[in-house]
Amino acid sequence: MADYIAMDAAVCGSCAHFRRHYIKLSETHYTPLAYGHCIYPRLKKRSAQSTCPQWAPPEEDPPA
Repeated sequence: MADYIAMDAAVCGSCAHFRRHYIKLSETHYTPLAYGHCIYPRLKKRSAQSTCPQWAPPEEDPPA
């Protein structure tokens, strides 16, 4: 049986201000990395697992 690690929902990877970085593997394929940057209130390097007091829930798209 696989072991699963419970993650807190309020981490940078699930924040509306987090912008994930990607690496290009081929002409049409990109792979997400485990880090990115925060855009609020200024640019800061962040890993997807880090936390900060400016965490905000992701914005949802309005129904079509």
